[in-house]
Amino acid sequence: MPHSPSRARAATVLCAVALASGCSTLRERFPKRDAVFVPVALSIGEMRVTGSDTAYVVSGAGYELAAPTREALQDARPVIESGARAFRRYFAEDAPPVVVELRAMGRIRGDRRDGRIPPGVRGQLDSALTRAPERLPDGRRRVTVPLLTVRDERGRGAGNDFPAPPPTYIARPVIRAWLASYADAQVTGLSVVAASDSATEASRGDPRIPDWLETALYQLIAGSSAQDLLVAQLAAQPEGSLIPLRALVDSANAFGARDVPSREIAPPGEREHGGRGQPRSGRGTARLDRQMLFTAEALALARFLAEREGPEFIGRIAQRTIRGAHIDQALRDARNVPTDLDALEATFRSWLAQQRGNAVPGMRR
Repeated sequence: MPHSPSRARAATVLCAVALASGCSTLRERFPKRDAVFVPVALSIGEMRVTGSDTAYVVSGAGYELAAPTREALQDARPVIESGARAFRRYFAEDAPPVVVELRAMGRIRGDRRDGRIPPGVRGQLDSALTRAPERLPDGRRRVTVPLLTVRDERGRGAGNDFPAPPPTYIARPVIRAWLASYADAQVTGLSVVAASDSATEASRGDPRIPDWLETALYQLIAGSSAQDLLVAQLAAQPEGSLIPLRALVDSANAFGARDVPSREIAPPGEREHGGRGQPRSGRGTARLDRQMLFTAEALALARFLAEREGPEFIGRIAQRTIRGAHIDQALRDARNVPTDLDALEATFRSWLAQQRGNAVPGMRR
């Protein structure tokens, strides 16, 4: 039977009603753009007011972190958490509690897109980041990490927006404080070299920790992305250019590789593609300068020992050498590497030669 016009009109009306109802439901389920993208206020951190200063504080295993904004707190916390996990991995215990303060340093002109920092300001940052961690009355160590408010080239300010520093920029001072606190605990009541709290001596590292080991620990705990490249480039160096193992473990690192040099807070492009003094990938293998050679060989030795004996073996070496043992004594319970330093060097060089196969693409072998 053919449909009458009245029935057709009724069906059309019902469809329209259904569509309208559906659209209403869809609008409710998919709100307007402004409603979707409304920023969610951060609630991380406890607010503390001291005089005219407001800070937001959060604590975790091995740290108490304070920042001028919750955004800065949120950016810095994962970096410190990652370092705390790495510390636990190598020392088989939680990092000692330290206080980390992110503090506004001032405004600079620059391009916020690439994070470039003027050389003069970098010098101020280097100085601030290499100061000795302060000892608090309760025995904890405290470090201050400066933050910058960046103004663009036209002078437009960023208000109270403190850009997140690169990870190593935050990690290095915190690691310095952890190692100093760890050494504090190890030498209590022992007749060993006391650590100085002066900024001048602290910039050369903690005198209680062997230079090669402290250099390696900075790399291992910070989780530097350049580790694999450093080891690969070290393996590709001419045989005669490597530092003899006994000289490496006994000598002072006069090149300051444990400090926080400007290249560690270089723009992301420079950090990834090789800033001044950094290892580079690409055609050929760059000859490492003496500073990078020390850093690369110290890192490679620590990674070799951790691979053969387990990561906690590095912590045992640190504990024993801080307490005054020589490396020969610190190696006494090794099961998979020679305990004699000369025999260890031969095994280490053989392992290093195997790493040439792990060179990054584009590096000439």
